[in-house]
Amino acid sequence: MGYYQSFFAAVDTSVNGAPSGFFIDRALTDIMVDPSEDSVYRYIDDDGRLVSPDGTLALMQVISVGDANDFEYASQLTAHLRQVIAEVESENPGVKIGLTGFPVLASDEAAAVMNNLALGFLVALVGILLIFFVGFRQLLIPVLAAIPLVIGVIWGLGISSLAVGELNMFSMMAPVILLGLGIDYAIHIIAKYSEDRAGGMAIEESLTDVFSKIGRGLTVGALTTAAAFFAITVAGFKGMNDLGIVGGICVLGAFFSMVMVFPLFLTALDRRLGRKGRAMPTVPFRFLGTSTSLFIRFRYLIVAGFIVLVVLGAFSVSKLQIEKDILKIEPKGLESIRLQHEILDKFNFSIYTSYAMFGSLDELYRKAQELEHKSTVKRTESLANVYPSPGEQKARRKIIEEIAPAIEALSPSTADRISREEILTQISKLKTNLFQLKTLSYMAGLTRLVAAIGRVEQELGTLEKNVQTANDKNLRAVNDIVYAKLKLEYRALTNGVHNLSITREDVPQVYFDRFQGKDGSYLLTIYPSEYVWESHFTERHLAEIRSVIANPTGVVPIWARVLAKMLPGVLRATGAVLGVLALVLLLDFRRLRRVTAILIPLILSLFFTLALMPALGMKLNIVNIMAFPLILGIGIDDAVHLYHRYLVERNIRRTFISTGKAVTMTTLTTIMAMMSLVLSSHPGMISFAWVASMGIALCLVLDLLILPVLIDLFEKEGKGK
Repeated sequence: MGYYQSFFAAVDTSVNGAPSGFFIDRALTDIMVDPSEDSVYRYIDDDGRLVSPDGTLALMQVISVGDANDFEYASQLTAHLRQVIAEVESENPGVKIGLTGFPVLASDEAAAVMNNLALGFLVALVGILLIFFVGFRQLLIPVLAAIPLVIGVIWGLGISSLAVGELNMFSMMAPVILLGLGIDYAIHIIAKYSEDRAGGMAIEESLTDVFSKIGRGLTVGALTTAAAFFAITVAGFKGMNDLGIVGGICVLGAFFSMVMVFPLFLTALDRRLGRKGRAMPTVPFRFLGTSTSLFIRFRYLIVAGFIVLVVLGAFSVSKLQIEKDILKIEPKGLESIRLQHEILDKFNFSIYTSYAMFGSLDELYRKAQELEHKSTVKRTESLANVYPSPGEQKARRKIIEEIAPAIEALSPSTADRISREEILTQISKLKTNLFQLKTLSYMAGLTRLVAAIGRVEQELGTLEKNVQTANDKNLRAVNDIVYAKLKLEYRALTNGVHNLSITREDVPQVYFDRFQGKDGSYLLTIYPSEYVWESHFTERHLAEIRSVIANPTGVVPIWARVLAKMLPGVLRATGAVLGVLALVLLLDFRRLRRVTAILIPLILSLFFTLALMPALGMKLNIVNIMAFPLILGIGIDDAVHLYHRYLVERNIRRTFISTGKAVTMTTLTTIMAMMSLVLSSHPGMISFAWVASMGIALCLVLDLLILPVLIDLFEKEGKGK
């Protein structure tokens, strides 16, 4: 175990080192083990260190100086420890040392996300360029559109930094998402402008016609999307709060930059093409006009079909589940996650624990004893393990008195005749007796006696090897040497038996440093008896803990509170988004029937997204659930643009041929940006990309399928009135 001592020494030395002392307070190797295990030696070696039964894994707990829950500090701490590990591994070839724990996991998670976002951004950019080329047969246009887009996003990020300070894992998604969202304004401008130019309008006239006919739709679309982002902040989660602020500000930044700067580039390109005798290219989507007429013709059949789908969807939604295992939404292949499973397999306990603080030792003793009897609690760890209560000491004293005669009778004696077989037989018997003695001593809380017996066992092991290999002539010398050593050790055992009380002075200061706070309060650590992220077990485990302790803390209780607040928070955010959208639409359209026509496809899209998730084997989790308010905010744009264009044209077929092309392309660019997140190694982010893309795609499909039917129905009714 030389590498173990090397790493311990390296970490221990770092306490006093100038750069390292910033990180490490102390390293603990004497992690306590539950005496109720089948074998108390199952994990502890002779030095009191935690080693797996197969001898392949040893554990060390590192206590940091600062707050390991602070992301920046945790990243620095992790980097420092990995530097120490690299040095130790270089000195011990063939030995592998790893890091795990929640701070390490958070640091690794952020690094994994950052490493893939750049690739996702490039893939999204290339995909958007291809969509532009298919729609407009021109590659220079998206390049020109990218300039005001970048300007707008920079404006937005600059202003956002004043509000949120720094990006987190959730708000880091905003720039990638905005790559697909921000370009939408350029697509609408180009689609209408190229249509007007193909119809024979002059450059200035076309530009004027663009903003007179779609300017209001662009403005309302930007406002509804930004308002949806801002409304997300009511969810009550910092990740969603930051995403909402960054997304909302960047949407407005991209909109203002696009409408102020992009028309200059567009007209400049048009004039350049004109000088070369070329016109602005355009590719009309006439099939949208044909399909629109067909949908209106068979509107009753479509309505009946959707009623059936809603009924089936309701059945599917009832089967939707929430992912409660935190490790299943973490990046794949992380060492920190692999080690957590390895620790669970080899040591049969989880590193994810719960904690409680108590103001007195009496309260600590009482609560620890209550928790030890709970079925979901494997063990507790506190000062009570090494400094038992007076009542516990009294009960243990009876056990000590029972074993005292056995200890006093184990005084070693010399032998007149040396027999190798007899010595080996006696050593075997002595090892068995010491095993039983050490077990009883450990259960009695006699830590010094346990340590003394451990040293005797070590000597016996050495003796056994020497007896097996030594010649007869040397056995007498070996016997004399071992006799002298054992006599000293047994004297220590006898002294330990007669010291029947454990006082404050008997407990090493390291345990008070570990389990007593600066304010005098006492720490209790609670270990689960099973895999803690199994949803049914987690609920029972926390219920049992809370039956004893009102407000436990730690990763497990905090994660449970997050899950408990997640669904209500997102429902609150989704409701807020829907309310804001309805208000903005009502102020804009001033007709309830028009607002209703726009909201019906939107709400159905959200519903069918939820319905498809169980069918696709997907669960709601803390990341993908954020997609639902965004689906509302992003998906509303298509219907707004289509309805505004209809009110100008008063021709459903022409509206869906022209603006239908624009909304199809904007949806595709948004989905392309969203799906670039699939390249991330983060399962939560990947599921977010799939859910958001699915919802936005459904918004487009339903807008093209249902909205013309609703417009035809509601506008005819409006005329009748």
